[in-house]
Amino acid sequence: MSGDFVTVDIGLPLPMDVFATLFKIIDLAYPGAVVDTNAGAASYGREVMRMRIPEAARYKNATSRKKIKAAKVHLESEREELLTSLRDGISISAPEEIKYQVGLLATRMFADNPAAVNYLEMEMWVRDPDTGERFVLTIQRASGSSPHQLREEAEAEVARLRDRVAELEAEHGVA
Repeated sequence: MSGDFVTVDIGLPLPMDVFATLFKIIDLAYPGAVVDTNAGAASYGREVMRMRIPEAARYKNATSRKKIKAAKVHLESEREELLTSLRDGISISAPEEIKYQVGLLATRMFADNPAAVNYLEMEMWVRDPDTGERFVLTIQRASGSSPHQLREEAEAEVARLRDRVAELEAEHGVA
């Protein structure tokens, strides 16, 4: 969005009937929309048809505009809270829709992998643009131990067994 307009870029080339339909739909929804004849190539290097929708044309009336603006402020504050949580490495305070979708994902992952008793991992191929790092998403049943807790238990058991081996070696004179 720039200034008092919302900019809509439509990648070209398009079949003429598709182009005409998109143009007609935007014009019906936003009667004040205009074609920007100076569009050329967008920042991503592809030729575009650029339409500019005046801010005033986006709302049915002043009351509608006020309600929509208030909703946007509310949604933006929720989104910013979520992004801040993620950036700072703190827990996610996600909106209910995201929690619901992640819950469906977890349920489906366990259903597809019945041998998984406690947790599953899924490599995420989305790369961090700054570091190129890939991520692994771990889904764990709330009633079980986390992979970190299981590792700590295994490490403690290894330490206990090493101590026991050392005791037995000392008892039997093995060096």
